[in-house]
Amino acid sequence: MGSTADRLLKALSEVIADRGSLDRAEMERLIARHAGSFGAYMILRLLLTAKTAGLEAFDNMFSFAFAKAEYLAPALHPADPVLSIGCGFGQVETWLAGRGHPVTGVDTSPEMLAVARNLARSEGANADNPSFVEVAGTALPFAGGSFGSVLYLSSLHEMADRRASLAEAGRVLIAGGMVLAGEDETTWSRVPLEQEIGEAGFSLRSEQLLPKIFNHGQASPYVVREYVRTEVEPGWA
Repeated sequence: MGSTADRLLKALSEVIADRGSLDRAEMERLIARHAGSFGAYMILRLLLTAKTAGLEAFDNMFSFAFAKAEYLAPALHPADPVLSIGCGFGQVETWLAGRGHPVTGVDTSPEMLAVARNLARSEGANADNPSFVEVAGTALPFAGGSFGSVLYLSSLHEMADRRASLAEAGRVLIAGGMVLAGEDETTWSRVPLEQEIGEAGFSLRSEQLLPKIFNHGQASPYVVREYVRTEVEPGWA
């Protein structure tokens, strides 16, 4: 049946083939050339950007080659619904759903969501878990108190309005719910995410230092920080 990475590549290839804007043979040659050095996950995650940047830009992409879900799962209560904002290709979401977590992933990219749905089907996921919704993280179509956890996995720093997204995260969380934010250490140091998460009314409860990934031209550990809802600073929301 092949590995999860193989099935993710197949799901991605199906979407690319339907669109017809990338040469599959060249894509597969690039994967073969770089997978050993950079890891399949980053390659697959970023391949769709080649439609506008050009396949030559693929050579400059960095690795993000490990499954984050297995590190996150112990912090999640199995019965509490999980919301992943900026879910991308849905690898983490599919892994969690396959182990009993109710998961919803949201993203603004229809192409990434198409890949996520294909991957979930190939992994034998239920029809409604994980579910994927095309929507911005700043205007979530969910009732307040719908989720036990909100995940931002390498997505929070990319958002133009992090303030609005964090406010939405707080709204849809249950009382005592948590935010799990993961970024490489370099991003944590260059973007004021900790300050912004704190101003949104969350306090740090724990931190995990995960394996190193390649990003921003260097290897740095991937850091996952767990936050719980406290108080919103006056005038913030």
